[in-house]
Amino acid sequence: MQRSFRNSSTPQNWEAEIQDYQNELNNHGHEMSAYERNVISREIKRRQEELIPKVGALVIGEWKSAIENYKNAQETINAERTKEINRFDSAKFNAELQNVNTRVNMALRADVNELKNDPKPSAKIAAIYSEAMQSGDIHKQRAAVEVIKAVPLPTLPSERIAINQMIQNAAAVERELRQTEGTIKAQQDAAQAENDILAKKEKLNKVSQVLGMGSVDDVFSNSPFAKAARLVERDRTTGEIVIHNEEDPEVTGVFWGKAELTT
Repeated sequence: MQRSFRNSSTPQNWEAEIQDYQNELNNHGHEMSAYERNVISREIKRRQEELIPKVGALVIGEWKSAIENYKNAQETINAERTKEINRFDSAKFNAELQNVNTRVNMALRADVNELKNDPKPSAKIAAIYSEAMQSGDIHKQRAAVEVIKAVPLPTLPSERIAINQMIQNAAAVERELRQTEGTIKAQQDAAQAENDILAKKEKLNKVSQVLGMGSVDDVFSNSPFAKAARLVERDRTTGEIVIHNEEDPEVTGVFWGKAELTT
């Protein structure tokens, strides 16, 4: 039973063609003679080998393009963070930081008497915080949130609760304060680039398996798809994506140890 792939010259159909024949072999192989099974298996193998250079170059190219996009997105984040930092005049910020720190420390040193109606330290600190937030001055605002985030919690329960709430609020406000339109867009673009990497990795793995080269996650595989996949890994500790160069041992699988001198 001699068969050949239909429309074998049409690249768009290659995956369906191979899958159809593989399904036929899997579902009806028991009904075929050894010769028929061998014919289909050889035809699948021939088609896979024919497609590996063409399809492989295309899919690996898309994969590497996604990697470059991710690297560019990370560089943009770093550039936008630098711009954000440069918004602040260091001399003015340090002066505001010292001023807020002095006022907060004075508030913390005030005696607390539950029987009197004197303003408690938490109320005094809240006033300092509110004044900075309403000033519209990013130097005063940043100084206030940084000082208040570091305020030690008092032992008096009512004061402890009030100041802890301010600390939590200051941390949230700081995250908003340090964001700009540029940093927000850069982070969104980076998230999209990361999603694209995940999608392209899935496609790379699927194509590798359809073309008979196994999973790209096989640490022992030396296929072009597996090597390409090793360009990217996720740090097990931080969860961050790590990009390797093609000559790195994580990609080549060759780890050169340092030679030991013997006497």
